[in-house]
Amino acid sequence: MKRIKFILLLQLLMFSPNMIGATCPGDSAWNRSFASAEEILRVYTPGKCNDCYMVWNSAEYLLNRKGQAADMELLLQALPELSLDNPVLTSFVRKKKYERFVDHYYFLRALKGGESFDAARDGITVDMRFHHIRELNENDYRKLTDVFSSSNAELHTLYLKKLPFLFQNNGCTEGIERIRFLIENRVAASPEKEKVMQLYKEYRPLMKGQPAPLSVLKDPEGGEHTFAEFKGKWLVVGAQRDAGKGVLLVSLELDEVMNVSDRILVMYEGEIVGEFDPKKVSVEELGLYMAGSKRKEAGTNE
Repeated sequence: MKRIKFILLLQLLMFSPNMIGATCPGDSAWNRSFASAEEILRVYTPGKCNDCYMVWNSAEYLLNRKGQAADMELLLQALPELSLDNPVLTSFVRKKKYERFVDHYYFLRALKGGESFDAARDGITVDMRFHHIRELNENDYRKLTDVFSSSNAELHTLYLKKLPFLFQNNGCTEGIERIRFLIENRVAASPEKEKVMQLYKEYRPLMKGQPAPLSVLKDPEGGEHTFAEFKGKWLVVGAQRDAGKGVLLVSLELDEVMNVSDRILVMYEGEIVGEFDPKKVSVEELGLYMAGSKRKEAGTNE
């Protein structure tokens, strides 16, 4: 009798959805598009990998609707608490290749905390569903702090790879500077870490409040200027286009770039990765080049 009970208990454990590393029962039920929050909640049973599926699909549902979902509160009320150190989360991200999973989780947490849709959505990674990259805010910095405070080496590597894009487009902000200590002391040595620490050395002298570098700039008419004259403002080189002179516009607002430019150059990690005619390229295509996903030789507008 004891042997029968032992075998039965072993079978129950083997098929329990809460076992770390176990295949989540009903995986196939999640592999589809959901039309409502109720549909998601009908499939959701709290527990390990089901929690991950619920987070991913809830965030996708709300992002695809730009936050205009009347049933949003139902999903936020059911949002599970996840630990970034949980091996189930790590396995889920790796298996599904959901590199934005943590972004999705923190997006839902911010919404549940009362943030607006635009403030809650991720500001670290380019999302083709939106035509502009918003400025980094405390939600982004909190997420980076939690990632690098965790012991999750895979998440460390994933977010180290995102940091060069943040330096390039935001400089070394106070929020990025705050996580430097965590990266130095909690992240294992790697080429990615070495690259990020080098970026800190290059960008920290340009932080707000630091003396402006004295590099000399020359305008089209031979005049010399230093960065100190501009005090962090955009640099406009030359006179207005209507006067027959060139104007250099530096901007992350894609709609603005598309509306005013005759020619667009996209830079990634200090290199020009594409040259485009704004009449022949889409916002989505530009976003891929800005994120470093694509590149081509400058001088071609195809």
